[in-house]
Amino acid sequence: MKKLFFVTVMVAVGMIATACGPSTSDYQQAASSTLESFMRAYNVAANTPRLGLAVPILSMEESRQEWDRMEVPGCAQTGHLSVSQAMDKYINAFLAFAAQEEDDVVNTFFTSGDLSLAEGQESIAETCGFSDGSVWG
Repeated sequence: MKKLFFVTVMVAVGMIATACGPSTSDYQQAASSTLESFMRAYNVAANTPRLGLAVPILSMEESRQEWDRMEVPGCAQTGHLSVSQAMDKYINAFLAFAAQEEDDVVNTFFTSGDLSLAEGQESIAETCGFSDGSVWG
């Protein structure tokens, strides 16, 4: 009975590793680096007057495109999409701010982006089994 249990556990662990793929550590490093780049551009944009937002928004968009080109392990697909959506919402928030849209519109984009980012990070950390509870190393 113990031997059967051990074999079952080993098969289950192997299935999880296969579902996530061998590249979860590579993904974790790439995701961390790309999100760091995005958040640096976000912080620059947050401290830039409306007329100067073109460059930081472009930097955010470049990081967003890099995020989309990443090879994503199966375990991270859902969370990766949520982070991607968060990036879109942040970019849209700064575009709305630059276009002098109503504060409610801008704030809705930021709040929605915050929620999507938190959901994405949590999903990736849980489903990929990152021990520190974070995808970001």
